[in-house]
Amino acid sequence: LHACIATPVVRLCRRHGIRFEAHSVMAANAHLAPAAQRLGVSPAEVAIAFCLALGADVCFSTGNLEHLRRDMHPRLAMLLSERDVGELEALAYTTPIRIYRAQGAMGAELEVEALEKQLSKDIAAFEKGEPFSDLCRSIPKTHRGVQGDVTKLLAKRFFPEYPGPSSWQKLDGLLHKMRKQLENRDDERRAAHRALFPKKCALPREAVANPDALPVDIPASDLFRPFLDELRSWAPGGDAD
Repeated sequence: LHACIATPVVRLCRRHGIRFEAHSVMAANAHLAPAAQRLGVSPAEVAIAFCLALGADVCFSTGNLEHLRRDMHPRLAMLLSERDVGELEALAYTTPIRIYRAQGAMGAELEVEALEKQLSKDIAAFEKGEPFSDLCRSIPKTHRGVQGDVTKLLAKRFFPEYPGPSSWQKLDGLLHKMRKQLENRDDERRAAHRALFPKKCALPREAVANPDALPVDIPASDLFRPFLDELRSWAPGGDAD
């Protein structure tokens, strides 16, 4: 949930008493800088305040205590006015972005031209057998519905001689080959790392042979007598061993 995505789900959940936990809250931070500057806070704080204003819960995963304190500051719940929220919601129509998960994560705010420029370099390097970036992992397949729209535009640019779906298949096939090569590269790196740093898993024989006593005080057996007597009283006949 962030300002650059239009969804009625949060309000629908609130109407029916269903708690909604926000996801990918920071995905639109690059577009929240103007609002953050005007309010005198960070884009991250605006992102959190936006979710809270819509009635969503925010779960934090930061390992930085200072960040956590800022993120959980009570003032964030009242930071945005109704007008602020409306202006931020408008970003979904003026600056829509998507987070792709089909092959990784890619922000669609990157222009198609920028993607084409980098991807052209990667394809040239791939065809020459040279190293190339991981960008191909981030580009979704053309059949991924709305997520694949950017890929379809790229397909028209890279394969203009092929009509519609044929160009999509050509680009999907090429990206698949590039991803497989990256996977093979990663496998080789992992194998090399394992060879240099083999895992050693030896049994702690000394600890097993000579175990230390548990560092706890075990009460005397007499302290359990009342409990055992009560158990006996519950047994049929009033006696239980």
